[in-house]
Amino acid sequence: AEAAARAAAEAAEAARAAVSRVAAEEEERKAAAAKGSEHRAAERRAAVAAARTATQEAEAEAARKAAEAVEASAAARKAAAVAEAKTGEARAAKAELCVAPGAAPCTPQRRCLACRLARDIGMPPT
Repeated sequence: AEAAARAAAEAAEAARAAVSRVAAEEEERKAAAAKGSEHRAAERRAAVAAARTATQEAEAEAARKAAEAVEASAAARKAAAVAEAKTGEARAAKAELCVAPGAAPCTPQRRCLACRLARDIGMPPT
């Protein structure tokens, strides 16, 4: 009976040890799962931060290019206005020379100096 009691006590102790071991393994598995979950969450946060940074950089680059385009457009408009003003001044000067008192009117065969210069710079003759 004593041997049976000892065997029962040993069996109970072995069962408690097994339950304890299983519980410890379960805790370890839960801790590992939590660690993995934290790791995945950290990876997701890092990916979101990287995507946000890339988006901000792309937006900044687009804004910079838009500003450059606006500046280039303004410069082109200014150059066109200057060219138009110079063309208008040249036409006015040519017209003044062509109708100068005592000057013979220009013909396709005989052009005045102003008309020849205008033709050289690409303006139509009067």
